[in-house]
Amino acid sequence: MRVSVNILKGNGNAMRLCDLMAQGIKASGDTAVARTANDHNMKGFDAALLWGFVTECQQIVAACKEANIPWVYMDNGYQLRSTHFKVAVNDRHPDAYLMKRDMPGDRYKKWGVEILPWRSNLTPADPIVVAGMSPKAAWSFGLAFEEYERATVAELRKHTKRPIIYRPKISNSPNAAPIPGSTFDGKEPISSVMARAHCVVSHHSNVGCDALLAGVPVFTRRGAALSMGISDDELNHVEEPFYPVDREQWACNLAYCQWSSPEMVSGECWRHMKTVIEHGA
Repeated sequence: MRVSVNILKGNGNAMRLCDLMAQGIKASGDTAVARTANDHNMKGFDAALLWGFVTECQQIVAACKEANIPWVYMDNGYQLRSTHFKVAVNDRHPDAYLMKRDMPGDRYKKWGVEILPWRSNLTPADPIVVAGMSPKAAWSFGLAFEEYERATVAELRKHTKRPIIYRPKISNSPNAAPIPGSTFDGKEPISSVMARAHCVVSHHSNVGCDALLAGVPVFTRRGAALSMGISDDELNHVEEPFYPVDREQWACNLAYCQWSSPEMVSGECWRHMKTVIEHGA
């Protein structure tokens, strides 16, 4: 397999991790060709690898679709975010194939990430948490900053009298503003917010994954939590959230969608991603 490794210059993670993956591709017996994010011609390539979703990256994705070749996307991970990074095929999240095949629990279990029981002793005072996006994430989906969050709070107010906590992404809270119908919170640790939450609503935030592990149900538009939650276009069911029974299998599968630097260099990550490319799971 000949892989176009499109490196976004000036982005530290993109430059470092694309290089590590290129080493792993070569270690696996395939060919990795280092290119810039502006190299969009995919003639002669069997797949492409990229980090991030700025304009240049979106153009690479469009070129892959036109050439009918798969693309492998990397970004920050779901758990263990200081050491592990998300790797997905043909999308920014593994939504389409995450639950298609039951993966073993070896990777998940060695991390020691606990799955808490579903919250009990629920009360009408338990709040709904709306997890916000960064300005860049909103832009990448064609939205203005806080456009989704404001529309979501307004929709929730039609279906519930519960308190609503708007929690902007912490790194962007200086630019965030209170939303009518909700309480603004940019400081409280997410663990303490989860300890009393009725549910979490987000567009695609990793907070949805945190919620599922903490025993809190999720409504979301996209992202790895979607297969264990309800779509956010069904907020009329906010008082009746979904409590899936197979969260442990979900966690085991998700562990095969995030990889460490040594696993990239060794080729272990790439060899697994090839099975996803070849079999769709």
